[in-house]
Amino acid sequence: MKIDIESLNDQLANTNCPAAGKIVWFNRVASTNDYIMDLNDFHAVVCLAGLQISGRGRRGNSWQAPYASSILMSIGWRIDQANISGLSLACGIAVGRALKAIGVSGVSLKWPNDLLLRGAKFAGILVELADDKCVVGLGVNINIKEDQFQSPMETSTPWTDLYREGYNIDYQALVCQLITKLCDTLGRFSKEGFAPFVEEWNQNHLFHLRQVKVCGQQTVSGRVYGVSEQGGLMLETNSGIQVFYSGDVSLIPAPGTGTQE
Repeated sequence: MKIDIESLNDQLANTNCPAAGKIVWFNRVASTNDYIMDLNDFHAVVCLAGLQISGRGRRGNSWQAPYASSILMSIGWRIDQANISGLSLACGIAVGRALKAIGVSGVSLKWPNDLLLRGAKFAGILVELADDKCVVGLGVNINIKEDQFQSPMETSTPWTDLYREGYNIDYQALVCQLITKLCDTLGRFSKEGFAPFVEEWNQNHLFHLRQVKVCGQQTVSGRVYGVSEQGGLMLETNSGIQVFYSGDVSLIPAPGTGTQE
C-alpha cells in the first residue's frame, strides 16, 4: 500500500482543498495524531502512515493494525473549542460520504465514533484537542491478512475490513476522498457546529429508534431517540428523555429470543 504524494497534492489542489501541499507520509510513526499535535503550523496538515507504533482509540485504548493493512491518518484544524460538541459525529458523516463516493454502500454509524458494515466495525475516529488545535485521527481497515485478522484492537465490537466485505479499494482514491470530505466538514462545522449534520447522522445511525443500553458511570436502558445538536445521544427512558455525552452503547436482546432486536 503506497501513496504518491505529488499526485495526491495535485488532486487536492484541483478541488481547492486546503490540505493540498500539506500531506506528510511515514512508513512508520509513533502516532499520526501526536505528529500533528506537535506542530506549530498544523492547520489542514494531513499525516498518513503505513504503521503506528503507539496508535490509540477512544478512552486511551490501544489501536493496532498490521503494516499497510489500513488507512491511518490524522488532520489538524484550528477551531473554536467553545463549539466543539458533536465533532466526532460530524467527522463520521464525512468518512461515510467519502466511502460512498468510491462505491462502498451500507455503511452505518455507531455513536459516538465508529463506522460499521453489516454490524462489524471497520473504521474509527479519535478527536483530540489542545488550545485552539483540533486533531482528527482516523483508522480504516482495508485488507488485514488472515493470519493477522485476530490481532487485538481497542474494541469489543466484531470487526471487519473492506476487502472482506467485497471491496477492492483504490487506496489513493479513498485517501483523496477522505481528506476532501473531512476538510469540507471541518470547515462547515467550524462555522455552524453540529446542527446541520443531525438529520443525516440519525438517518445513518445503526441503532436509531432501537432499544439499547448505555454503560458509563451507570447503565441506563431505553429507546434511541436520536442525537442532539450538541452530539449527545438521546434515550427515551421510563423517566423521560435522557442525553448522554459519553459511554458505550449496545443493543438489548429482544425479549424471549436471545437475539438483538
